[in-house]
Amino acid sequence: MLLPLVLHFLNRARYRNVDWGAMMFLDGNDGQNTQSARLKQYGLLLLRSLMIGTLALALARPVVHLQGRPAMQPGRTAAVILLDRSASMSLNDNGRVRMDMAREAVFQLLSPGFRRGDDLWLVPLGLIGGGHDIDSSLGGRSEVFKFASDPQDMARLVKEVTTPAGQSDVASGILLGLQLLATSEAPNRELYIVTDKQAGSWNGIDERFIRRFDELKSKLPHPPRIIVMPIGSDLTENIYVESITPRREPLVKDRAVDVEIKVRNNSSVPRAVVSLVIEVQSPNGSVKVMRRTSIDLPALATAAVAAPIIFTDAGSHVITAKIEAPGLVNDKVLNLAVDVLADFKVLIVDGDEQEAGSQSGADFIRLAASTFGKNSRKNLAETTLVRPDGWNPADISEYQVLILSNITALSEAESDAIERFVYDGGGLLIAPGDQSRSEPLSASLRWLSARLTATAPDSDAAVTQVAELDISHPVFRFMDQQTMGNLPLVRRYFPMAINNPGGVGGMSVVARYTDGNPFLIESRLGNGRVLILTSPVDPEWNSLPLSGIFPSFVKGVLSYLGSASTSLRSARSNVFTGQSAVIEMDEPVDPATMAVLGPTGKMDANSISLNSQSLRQSVVFRNTSFPGIYRILPRGVVNARSAQFVVRTPAFESDLTPLAASRWKEFETMLGIERINPELHGTSLAQEQSRSGFELWWPLMAVSMVLAVLELVFCRYWARGRE
Repeated sequence: MLLPLVLHFLNRARYRNVDWGAMMFLDGNDGQNTQSARLKQYGLLLLRSLMIGTLALALARPVVHLQGRPAMQPGRTAAVILLDRSASMSLNDNGRVRMDMAREAVFQLLSPGFRRGDDLWLVPLGLIGGGHDIDSSLGGRSEVFKFASDPQDMARLVKEVTTPAGQSDVASGILLGLQLLATSEAPNRELYIVTDKQAGSWNGIDERFIRRFDELKSKLPHPPRIIVMPIGSDLTENIYVESITPRREPLVKDRAVDVEIKVRNNSSVPRAVVSLVIEVQSPNGSVKVMRRTSIDLPALATAAVAAPIIFTDAGSHVITAKIEAPGLVNDKVLNLAVDVLADFKVLIVDGDEQEAGSQSGADFIRLAASTFGKNSRKNLAETTLVRPDGWNPADISEYQVLILSNITALSEAESDAIERFVYDGGGLLIAPGDQSRSEPLSASLRWLSARLTATAPDSDAAVTQVAELDISHPVFRFMDQQTMGNLPLVRRYFPMAINNPGGVGGMSVVARYTDGNPFLIESRLGNGRVLILTSPVDPEWNSLPLSGIFPSFVKGVLSYLGSASTSLRSARSNVFTGQSAVIEMDEPVDPATMAVLGPTGKMDANSISLNSQSLRQSVVFRNTSFPGIYRILPRGVVNARSAQFVVRTPAFESDLTPLAASRWKEFETMLGIERINPELHGTSLAQEQSRSGFELWWPLMAVSMVLAVLELVFCRYWARGRE
């Protein structure tokens, strides 16, 4: 570039100015012509310098890499391929299944992008989503990734990736990929993310993830190249079964219960007459259709259908809701594992000595629980009333709920038996009354984080009212605006001193009086539940037993307490893919003698182990990669009763909303990712550009030629001007 400048100065040195006498007669405009000529010379000088400079740069063959990364070094390559196998990848997208499109994209990456000797890992995202802490190490996680040192072997592993299921967690996959890359000695490191455009897959990218990401990236010799290959279109239309919810618990044999089915339409087009089938699978594996109906779905809305179900057998059942609609295959069927009791029994220990013809608090409770008569199957529960000296603590295991009404105190044996009963999943209601003594009763219930104090004075000035209710609590689920106006008046109650409120083993207030003192208090103890009513079911103390809300209130209390064990079983028996299921057994079992039948047939029995942390006999099953119904039963027994559990696909997988363009740009900035559309661009070409960058040979040669043409044009034009 300096050469034209040097020649210019040398050329100027050949001349010298000579003034002669006749110059005075020349026109004075010659100075302007000289200045114009000088500007033209400088312009030509600049063009010639740029022309030679760009030619020199082109001959040097410079390379510009994306985002300023260094060009690929000679030697092996370490690459992690995050392949999305979540439920959304089963969508038929314009005639092609997204999972097939993803496999084809990976095949394009492998050949000719890699060679034998490279370190290659395959991580199916649907296996690690949601179930792993992003700060965990590689220990014990070899089951979620596969290694190969040959592209052909990796291609076979990609073909073996199972049917899409589970949820996708890109954040966990990226962190695992960085950990895998750190174990390789290859000089070049790459991370590929082959996924659809679903926004929910990227929910895990937050501040905590960024800190961990930067920490892992700093341990590598240089930042890896992160390439995202979005698969499929922006299609969002999907119809799916959103939930199955029994409207009353616990579920009891031969007693009807309404089950609510919610169906969601994520489409902008309303759907009419969508077929809905409700089935129940009994413990022996037989399936019975409970109802066939149809449902109309508004656009972008949820519709609900309630169907009555009667379980004719006790034990482990599965409720299934099926629809026929377009969209994802996996979420057209939803299963719910439930535990059905043979009987719902309530034991009432009543210490109230009433005169003949009068009713105690226990009598009011029995009437509310037996609304439809003594022998009706519609009753909520079977109640048994005993005196404090007429019950055996060893027998309470036969009941689901124990009510201590107007009890003075408990013996040490009774207190220990009740504590074990609650820890094992029972429900306890404590309703002290005029026979109760605060100090002895509090000492008897030493395992509760609360104690009774002296009753509030009985006077008209002390009249208060139940005012503050947690209407989200299951006990008060029946409340509405009308019933809120019929809350009872209270003349006397036991103020409660609560220890460790809201903490582990502590207590929480469900309802308060207008003066701020607790009316209903809840405590969790082991697997069971405890409710304390600070004012008894007694018309002399309050108007609760005579109020219109009392029957619904009693049913809410008994249902909530009685469903403690069954709700816990249901929570442990309905898990997401990748999570372990804990199944309680009715009798002691040996895992070696049990068989497991899953959605794909007979499962590996080695996945069963005893749960040593459970109070009851229970087993743990860990191989939950496929959604569907699982049955654990004795081997070789025909029509054996089984313990059933359900593996589900996470609900957010049904939401196909694509990631917004602003979020893509945000991730590109934060993570330094590159996006490649395998359908619009050649994957191998983009891969090569990602590794070696872009050579500037042809652009610089073109610029040099353009400058040469401009130099010739301007020289010719200015020469004509001088003539």
